[in-house]
Amino acid sequence: MKINSSLLISLARQFGTPLYVYDAELIRKKYAELLSCFLYQKTKLFYAMKANYNPEVLKILLQEGASIDAVSPAEVLLALKLGFKPGQILFTANMMTDAE
Repeated sequence: MKINSSLLISLARQFGTPLYVYDAELIRKKYAELLSCFLYQKTKLFYAMKANYNPEVLKILLQEGASIDAVSPAEVLLALKLGFKPGQILFTANMMTDAE
């Protein structure tokens, strides 16, 4: 993939820095490549939400069929708000209180 540096400079001037720019098509491509590594047709990929909880990135992953690995109640709530179903969320927190 060739990076268009003039576009990135233009975006930085427009929105300021630091600025995070994501390539939706590259995310989709890499998700499909990873999924294709598994022969089992019912393979589920769980994205570790703590790695990046940008709602737009998560929406792309949802569209591609990803599930979520959440480690906090806030991550679970965000995933639900974005449209992930409870069955698509794996809550793997430790040191939880009874209230959580």
